[in-house]
Amino acid sequence: MKYIFLDFDGVIINFYQMEGISLENVKILKKIIELTNAKIIATTSNKYSFQQRGIDYYKSIFYKNYVIPLKELVIEIYEVAPFKNNSKILEIKDYIESHKIEDYLILDDELIKDSEFQKYQVLSDLYIGL
Repeated sequence: MKYIFLDFDGVIINFYQMEGISLENVKILKKIIELTNAKIIATTSNKYSFQQRGIDYYKSIFYKNYVIPLKELVIEIYEVAPFKNNSKILEIKDYIESHKIEDYLILDDELIKDSEFQKYQVLSDLYIGL
C-alpha cells in the first residue's frame, strides 16, 4: 500500500487563498491519488488544535474545515498522524515504523530536516501550493 503524508498549508492551501482549500491544488492532489492509489495521512500542524486539547476529532474545527470539504471533493483522509511533541519528523517516523510502511511520499511546503525523508519529499511553494 502507498501513503501520502500530507501537510495542508502551502500544499492544498496557498498563500493567496488562506481561507479554505484551493480547488486547483486539490485537483492536483486528486490526480496524484488516482495515479498512485495512495492513502492520505494528515501531518499538518492544523491538527494540533484538537489533538493537544483532547477535542473529539468529529467535533473539531479541523474536521469541519478540512476533512469534510476534502470528502466532498472525493478525497478521503485515511488517518491523522498521532501528535508527537510538535514534531512532524517524529510523527512520520513513528507512523512509518509502527505500520511498516515502505512506499510513501511527503507533500509539504517546509523542508523536512532529515536526509532519509528528504528523498521522499515533494517540496511545494507556500505561495502556490501544489
